Amino acid sequence: MTTALLQVTGLKTWIGHKDRPLRAVDGVDFTIKRGETFALLGESGCGKSMTALSLLRLNPQPVSRIVEGQVKLAGQDLLALSEEEMQHIRGRRIAMIFQEPQSSLNPVLTVGEQIGECLKWHFGLDNKQCHDRIISLLGSVGIPDPKQRIKEYPHQLSGGMKQRLMIAIALAGEPELLIADEPTTALDVTIQAQILDLLKKIQQETGMAILLISHDLAVVAQIANHVAVMYAGQIVETAGRDQFFNQHQHPYTNKLFEALPTEQKRNQRLTVIKGSVPVLTQQFTGCRFVKRCEHAWEHCHSAEPAWVQKDDHGVRCHMFDPEVAIENGPIEHTIGISPLSEMIPSSRVVLDIKKLRVHFPIRKGLFQRVVGYVRAVDDVSISLKQAETVALVGESGCGKTTVGKGILQLVSVTSGEVNYQGHILNTLSERQLKQHRSSLQIVFQDPYASMNPRMTVTQIIEEGMSVKRFGKDSSAREKRVDELLERVGLRTDIKYRYP
Repeated sequence: MTTALLQVTGLKTWIGHKDRPLRAVDGVDFTIKRGETFALLGESGCGKSMTALSLLRLNPQPVSRIVEGQVKLAGQDLLALSEEEMQHIRGRRIAMIFQEPQSSLNPVLTVGEQIGECLKWHFGLDNKQCHDRIISLLGSVGIPDPKQRIKEYPHQLSGGMKQRLMIAIALAGEPELLIADEPTTALDVTIQAQILDLLKKIQQETGMAILLISHDLAVVAQIANHVAVMYAGQIVETAGRDQFFNQHQHPYTNKLFEALPTEQKRNQRLTVIKGSVPVLTQQFTGCRFVKRCEHAWEHCHSAEPAWVQKDDHGVRCHMFDPEVAIENGPIEHTIGISPLSEMIPSSRVVLDIKKLRVHFPIRKGLFQRVVGYVRAVDDVSISLKQAETVALVGESGCGKTTVGKGILQLVSVTSGEVNYQGHILNTLSERQLKQHRSSLQIVFQDPYASMNPRMTVTQIIEEGMSVKRFGKDSSAREKRVDELLERVGLRTDIKYRYP
């Protein structure tokens, strides 16, 4: 199984006005062979997901458009097909697992109905055949009690189950190519391992190819045969897995590896790639990584790097182009190491949790009598000192999030004590708690479900400031919004966007 299944050549997908387009995908080339896993790697905003959507012509329209290139599936150019012809490609020959299962599944359709849509459209099965095939698919992806699950709705499934359901829907059409867009991002490590093992098992049984989109080097190392690194709309390096992890070349790839946390880097700062992905509305005259690259010289600012291919390893960088003389000579590759912090955790305890219990009642019957309890948190004690980090680790459903919500009094505490700087939070009234709300903050697990889709980024960030009466006027708050966005590595121009 070494023949090419998918060949992408010069693919360009631009967003926005024709006079000043955002070049989300700007001349991408790669080939995926039958039966192999091809990983597309890179940080957020590099164009990975837009590339995947463009392959199926699912890029949002009319705001975006494919302006150039070819996408050949077994020799057939998908960009030349009509929309009606593409409907027989999507879900049948190419299927996709989307990044966020919660927002990808239809909340008003049962599990069986969502898988059945594909089976009836592509294979014309009757209800009995469709039911049997759905049961088989649910069993093949490891969902227990498929006869019961077929009647349930997405909200009744755990995160891992939802992702397995997405895989079952994708496999229903028996595709030749499966596009997996960050399929394990929101899952804990145990469920993540199960999903990756499942994908590998199905691939061995069916011989399908997989395009894996990820920013996680550990996931890529586990499952990929070939790796491509994407940056600012272009692929900057490709190689086989072993060569990629042992002999990577591009400065951006080097930085990705240096940023990995390891035991050896304990008490040291992780390498940070300074700056952010450049604005893709500009017309580039040089290397796109030049402002973040420690190896850049004058030529990098004035000339776009050519693609340099040697055997199975390709890279887009002047340093590896034999026709470009490195004017400032070879640069030694070093990893900067510095102490993590001069601040040493003190002995002062800021948060002391003693025997915390959060039990949820189980109610049944006409009068909703309590017949039992779900002991989500049962006798947990934690002590947190000033400037100290405590990690709460465990798989999905073990009560980690409920502990956090119990500390913030976002759920009712059954018993125990939450002592924050001498204040017992679970004994305070709501009015008294408001005095401590700004000092106790939480970053929720799912950003999609946490932000109001009807509010702009500025409105979302300013909401808390308004409550606390931060800033004398709107200009002061706007300045603070800009500072916060830059602090977390975002451009200030996104403040007018919606989530």
